[in-house]
Amino acid sequence: MADKKTTPTSRVSLSQKLTDWRAKDLSELNKILASAKADLLAAQKSLAANELANPKAVNKMRKEIARLKTIIAAKVKAENNKSEEK
Repeated sequence: MADKKTTPTSRVSLSQKLTDWRAKDLSELNKILASAKADLLAAQKSLAANELANPKAVNKMRKEIARLKTIIAAKVKAENNKSEEK
């Protein structure tokens, strides 16, 4: 029987993550997003192979990606507004 794999869980609170993400620039956020997408893909493959210890981790990852995309969209919109004002 295959060993159950665990997903890395961070002990950082959600509000702390959001604060940190909002402080970063777009290139860093895009790197974090790419990494989160890769982690999600790996977790989905593990879930399909019945190796994932916590299936709810997939939903948490999806929500985290959505939050990242929202922050990125807000930053892009803010930058566009600044460039239009000039």
